[in-house]
Amino acid sequence: MSKALDKFREQRELVDRLVSICESATDDNHDALSRAGVVFCVAFWQAYVENVIMEAYESIRSKIRSSDADEIALLKKFFKLNKNY
Repeated sequence: MSKALDKFREQRELVDRLVSICESATDDNHDALSRAGVVFCVAFWQAYVENVIMEAYESIRSKIRSSDADEIALLKKFFKLNKNY
């Protein structure tokens, strides 16, 4: 399984705890806690996407390194192909 996904799940548990606090709160802090939960979710999602991209990049680089091909030339071709999409 992806390390990025594991980390995202860990961080999502923090938001779940925040929701449970919000549900048990008796004062008017529900709105502030809800907004904090949304901010956390967006930040965690951004970190997850960045981590997935880095994992994919490292996977590609490790496969290139293990081959006899010219690493720089292959990476340039790969990114040029992806730029066209």
